[in-house]
Amino acid sequence: MRMKACDGIDGRRRLKVAALSINPAPYRDPVFAEVHRRGNIELHVLTMFAAEADHPYRREAAPEYLNTPLGKGFKLLRHSWLHPGIVPALRRGMFDAIIVPGYSHATAVLAMLFCWATATPLIFSCDSVDFGEGSRRRARLLRLILRRAAAAWVPGAQSRSYLRQLGFAADRIFEGAYCLDCERLIHFFQAREPARDALRESLRIDNAGFMFLFVGRMIAPRGLTHLVRAFADLSALEKDAFLVLVGDGPVRDDVARLAQSLRLNRFRIIAPTDFDTLRNYYLAADAYVMPALREPYSLALAQAAIFGLPVVTTANVGAVADYVPNAETGTIVPAGDSVALKDAMLKLVRNRSLAQTVGRAGQQLARSRTVDWGADQLERAALRAVSRETSDLGHAVVGVRG
Repeated sequence: MRMKACDGIDGRRRLKVAALSINPAPYRDPVFAEVHRRGNIELHVLTMFAAEADHPYRREAAPEYLNTPLGKGFKLLRHSWLHPGIVPALRRGMFDAIIVPGYSHATAVLAMLFCWATATPLIFSCDSVDFGEGSRRRARLLRLILRRAAAAWVPGAQSRSYLRQLGFAADRIFEGAYCLDCERLIHFFQAREPARDALRESLRIDNAGFMFLFVGRMIAPRGLTHLVRAFADLSALEKDAFLVLVGDGPVRDDVARLAQSLRLNRFRIIAPTDFDTLRNYYLAADAYVMPALREPYSLALAQAAIFGLPVVTTANVGAVADYVPNAETGTIVPAGDSVALKDAMLKLVRNRSLAQTVGRAGQQLARSRTVDWGADQLERAALRAVSRETSDLGHAVVGVRG
């Protein structure tokens, strides 16, 4: 392999790695910042967009890593963009490995083609999971990409399992591609009372109320109409139950109309807010509910676990394998089953001690998926990627922990 990295502080060479990033995000940036802080590898992030199109209200801090905006792009298809600056940036960088997120954008496809044309190791990053027919149609394309990938960087265990099903070697799959700043969020949790009380007061929920929370873009695959119907049945049985949805999206009006038709007066829809303000809703809640019909991961579920909320979720959520692996850490119900969803929520309302115990167990599990762990995973992915073409990794990278 042609080594292009700069010398490290002890004279050994560091790997120089590019990470194509669609946009800054609170579930990617902490790991990028930690890798940059360590200096074990020289990480350069190439960013397609300054903000996420589906979350324009999100205000991200200035990146704490080497960041290069790719400049103006243009739309090729409905959801696919091409940034011509990607190839010059990769050519100038002379990188030892390149991380590419998925294949939905033409920019990512072009980056993969660059890897293959120049024999630069590709680290493929995706949150793909097996959801039946739709996943099977995509499996052929994923297999083609994985055949020419040197390593994979995925969010968690369910994506890892799916890539294994597609024949990708286990020792080339690494997790942590989505990783919240767990310790920072737990710090807010430990000082939660003032924020909790103020927000509940603004929502007109007293201390006796049991608040269920959902956070996310309101789209059909997230099964929100099933949640509203489940809550309607629950609210007829428990007068202290409340449901708060934070978000917006194409099915918001449908959800609001359904709630109105069911005459739900302990139901709230709150406009989306930036990530730092959003934490107050988790602090105010008593449980988190995720009714998705299909959801590749769900950072909201992960954040709920970090904040110590008991989680009620369907099995069709990628983060379940990492945050709700058993009944001790949450409740899993069949997707689309409003009755099972209602029963699980009812159990928590009627046994608040159980709810708190489950929340604490989930939080303890969530604490293992730290930014430090995520940075370890990214560094190992880079090492594994180049190890296919060099037999002397000890002289290729500074200080990566094994």
